[in-house]
Amino acid sequence: MDWQLDNNSDERVDMVRFADTLARIGVGPKTEVQVGWSPQVIERSRDKASGAISRVSGISDLTLAVRQNFTHADGHGLSTAIQPFVTLPTGRGDISDGTWSAGAVVPVVYEVNDTWSLGFTGQAAAQADEDRHGRHLDASGIVEVGYTVSSNVTAFGDFMLERDNDPMQHVTMAQLAGSLAWQPTKRTQLDVLAVAGLNRNTPDLRLAVGGAFVF
Repeated sequence: MDWQLDNNSDERVDMVRFADTLARIGVGPKTEVQVGWSPQVIERSRDKASGAISRVSGISDLTLAVRQNFTHADGHGLSTAIQPFVTLPTGRGDISDGTWSAGAVVPVVYEVNDTWSLGFTGQAAAQADEDRHGRHLDASGIVEVGYTVSSNVTAFGDFMLERDNDPMQHVTMAQLAGSLAWQPTKRTQLDVLAVAGLNRNTPDLRLAVGGAFVF
């Protein structure tokens, strides 16, 4: 489950994603195909001036991606990859962007030693406009520090900066995140995530609980 809160002077918006799913399918030693989708998204908005409440729900848009690793796909040493993606408007109403978006992610991770790792993930996308009639540049960068707590528990700290050049309003967003990943077995992983917005343009809070399973 993934809950996000955006609370400003005009309104409060709560968004919850249930069973947010990302399937990663290996098609080669260094290549995988990804499919991302949420079967149920609920967004609840409350206007602070009038007290009016609106609620929309439905399935999310569908994201398709291909990840190509270049170096150390096993995660040791310096790992580099590129991941082009496209998002298709399979959702309905306000849950959907209403048109396609596309871009690329470039993750770089360096394993300093058996305990520490450093990472940077850059992303650039032709993001759907707020009015759904075109696309604009959206670019972001994430700096991550990983710390191995034990043989099956890893902690991560992230700082993200994003620039969204939507024609209706250009904004810069910043956030801090912390997460824990626990691997009870070689084929399962459980994750908890907490994110805090650092400026008025960023959602205030996000909490998520999930897991990964290898088949």
